[in-house]
Amino acid sequence: MGGKFIGLLAACAVLATFAFTSADRAAATTYVYSVECNEASGVWYLKNAYNPGTLSNIPCDEAKPAARFDWVNPGHIIWVYDGDRAVTPVTSGSRVVGTAVREVQEQGNTRPPVNQPISDVAASQYYADNNNRAIRGTDNHCYREQRINGQWRRSGSYGTEAEACRKARWNANFRSQGQPLVNPVSGTFPSGWPQ
Repeated sequence: MGGKFIGLLAACAVLATFAFTSADRAAATTYVYSVECNEASGVWYLKNAYNPGTLSNIPCDEAKPAARFDWVNPGHIIWVYDGDRAVTPVTSGSRVVGTAVREVQEQGNTRPPVNQPISDVAASQYYADNNNRAIRGTDNHCYREQRINGQWRRSGSYGTEAEACRKARWNANFRSQGQPLVNPVSGTFPSGWPQ
């Protein structure tokens, strides 16, 4: 009897493990997970998840990451881009669940570009501090950039108009002060230009 009970527990553990293979898919029919912008904090988050790491700390104006459940720390969420290496579940012939490090497949979640060329016109550059700036690229688009590990990581394009540059400057200013970013698509920015 004890052996059958232990076997039943092991089978349930296997099923429970398979129920949450990735945050990219629904873990159950009740919840459909999707990566969306959190307007209050200005970062990408996993909707309908209440696990540690739900908020990514990746600004909404940067490339959207993919979300995965962390198999090293069950219940936690990790944020990845195409080409990242992440732990994923594997099974053996005996149906024992294990883990393996695999490369995240191409899903359109490309990493934000770094150290891209910028316009050499001084008026097109705004430095909120040594690690946060807004610039116009050589493609004439306005961007917010943050220096991380010595590299300038670029946001998505804010646009080419003066208003787009103004928004990029405000978000660089907010980031430099540790404040949430404002969604450049739907958010409301202060009037004028940051000093």
